[in-house]
Amino acid sequence: MSQPQPAPYYPTQPAKKSSTGTIIVVVVVVVALVAGLGAYGAYRLFQASDLPNGGRSSTHTVDISGNSLTETVPITSNSTVDMSCNYCTITLQLSASNVRADLDLSGNYNHVTITGGETNISISGNYNAVRDGQTVVLSVQDSGTGNTVQR
Repeated sequence: MSQPQPAPYYPTQPAKKSSTGTIIVVVVVVVALVAGLGAYGAYRLFQASDLPNGGRSSTHTVDISGNSLTETVPITSNSTVDMSCNYCTITLQLSASNVRADLDLSGNYNHVTITGGETNISISGNYNAVRDGQTVVLSVQDSGTGNTVQR
């Protein structure tokens, strides 16, 4: 004689939620992201068009960042060069004698060569070597350790 088997246990399932709330949250987030990107784009466009020289600043900013880079950077107009590299070898080629580059070097263990034009050098990093390759050095500020500026 067989014994009766107990009924299988099925856990109760939670009530199904409407997906309308989730869809609304996703739509709101996407709209906010698109609006934010649009506002940022408009800001950048306004920033450029609000400047003299047909929307171009008289001083551009060049950002150089990374590690172990070897690059030659041509500079054709007055520029601020923000360099936060480590172990990089960078050559700044200024295109004419009246082009100025203001170098702000905050990285460590870099070799920078500047050719042409004129430059202001500000170093806050450590153990950097900046070489004047026929540029007019207007000023040097060094608040780091072990830096050399060869003229």
